[in-house]
Amino acid sequence: MIDVDRERLIFKNVDIWMGYVDGLPTPNDDVDRVYNHYLCTILFDSKKKTLIKNIVSFPTLLICLFLTVLNSITNKQKLVKQYDAVQFIVRENNNSSSAKLGLPKELIEEYKSRVVYDRQKRKTLLCTGYLDLYSIKFWLNLCKYKDQIFMNFSMLMHLSAINKIIYMYRPRCIITTESENDFTTSVTTSFCESLGVEYIGIMHGENFVNPMHTNVRFSRFYVWDEKYIEQYVRTGSSREFFRVFEPDRAHFKIASGSVYKYDIAYYLQGQTEEQLQSICETLISLIRNGLKCKIRLHPRATDKKLVLKVFENTNIDIETADMISAEDSYSESKYIVSMYSTVLTDAFYNGYKAVIDDVSDRELYKNLEKMKYINLDRISLRLSELLVRFEEK
Repeated sequence: MIDVDRERLIFKNVDIWMGYVDGLPTPNDDVDRVYNHYLCTILFDSKKKTLIKNIVSFPTLLICLFLTVLNSITNKQKLVKQYDAVQFIVRENNNSSSAKLGLPKELIEEYKSRVVYDRQKRKTLLCTGYLDLYSIKFWLNLCKYKDQIFMNFSMLMHLSAINKIIYMYRPRCIITTESENDFTTSVTTSFCESLGVEYIGIMHGENFVNPMHTNVRFSRFYVWDEKYIEQYVRTGSSREFFRVFEPDRAHFKIASGSVYKYDIAYYLQGQTEEQLQSICETLISLIRNGLKCKIRLHPRATDKKLVLKVFENTNIDIETADMISAEDSYSESKYIVSMYSTVLTDAFYNGYKAVIDDVSDRELYKNLEKMKYINLDRISLRLSELLVRFEEK
């Protein structure tokens, strides 16, 4: 789930967190990487919130350790050799499939057989993993920051979850998405590698220089472009484990129409009411100049009630993901507009007319430059230019 509030803080306080990241000590091992990553994850949390999490984590850790070990002993026979050894597992946070992930051809060719492991994070972390003597010893050696109880607890739960997968499937590698934001990822990688398993990440959506990626390490991490590697290097990751691949989203196989249903399609994210009001005013201005406009809500980030409050009594059509697929939404629109959404990357790859919104929030637009937003260089058209162009007509 997208943490909209945290994302807003990251975009608003770029200079603060960049300075903080630059001031962190160089990590000596994966535990140090996790610690730096964790510090950046809680950077905008209050001291009170962090303290409460540590206090609550102490008894929770003991209870979960006991119950997970008990569950491991009780269910060991149900897990062991449940599957023949597979070449890799796709480990997901939500129901998915390897086809949806768009795995790099390199991995498909390297690992011929695969199993998709559907994992819902909240349901599979607490007490349902597998802990044996090796994994417990491994975890104890990770706990050198003894005052960071929540961090240590999180590492334990993630190791138990991944250890269960390894015990059940005996894979040669595990592929994951969205784990670059998880501060435990570097030690999860270390644990997998200690058992001869690669832990491989796949880029799944638009990236920036981001404190939530600080020092993160995978066995391999696949990104869409060389410039994304520079974003991770900026927050302290080594470039050696990155690979570049062309994602499936680069080939939608949907032809742009010669006659469009909409002139402007604006793709929303987690905008504030102030940003939405500005977007609304801009689109109304374009409608006055004869254009037909629509907005599309992000299924996980957009506040639908807030959108209805701002847009409901206008001539701007409101579109949701259950009404039409993203690909069909693109194909019926002449200009695809957003602040920094992945839809701009989709539009760039597939030859649609992508437009970056430089009007609704000027401060955010300037911060995108600091955060090395890749589309600023490869997409030339701006919303301010469209406003001038159509006002002149």
